[in-house]
Amino acid sequence: MENSFLAQEIEVVVSKEAYFTAETVVFWSSFTFPDKEIFVKTFAAKNKEFLDFLTDHKLEIIRTVDSTSSYGDDTYNTPVYQILLNHDQYLLLEKYRDSHPELGGVAVKPEFSKNDKDKLFHDITVQAWREADEIAIKKGLVLKNEYKSEEIVEKKNPWVIGPPGSARYDHFKQPLSATYKFVFKTL
Repeated sequence: MENSFLAQEIEVVVSKEAYFTAETVVFWSSFTFPDKEIFVKTFAAKNKEFLDFLTDHKLEIIRTVDSTSSYGDDTYNTPVYQILLNHDQYLLLEKYRDSHPELGGVAVKPEFSKNDKDKLFHDITVQAWREADEIAIKKGLVLKNEYKSEEIVEKKNPWVIGPPGSARYDHFKQPLSATYKFVFKTL
């Protein structure tokens, strides 16, 4: 009688996060004023000055939305400008923000290079092979050089919010994370 082995599969899920420097970010501006009186007196001039800065430096607004702030019973509306920035443009904006404390913001939607994404996937794959190999050894199996992988998309907020405008914060150093499910074939 001949021994026959049924092929088995080993499933491994690996999540990993690494920090990379994004190629671009979308920066959302925000204006903050200590009270409504200062807002009423200074907003129009501060907003025009900011828009002039964007125009002078060819920084493109990709979208504008309204934001509402309130102080007690008082409320005021200000625009939030969404601006696509590369690293040099971001540094220029940070220099502007250093002298304009009313201007804050957050970086959203970091875009990473293909090399950074490939490096993260490589690291995930190496970890998955190690974990699958450990499982195979415990079960007395041998891994074939054959596997399938599938990204598991998780709803996650990729925003990194910086401290007030007077503080330095590199919005381009952002976490890139991914989760993959691997199915390894065994002998």
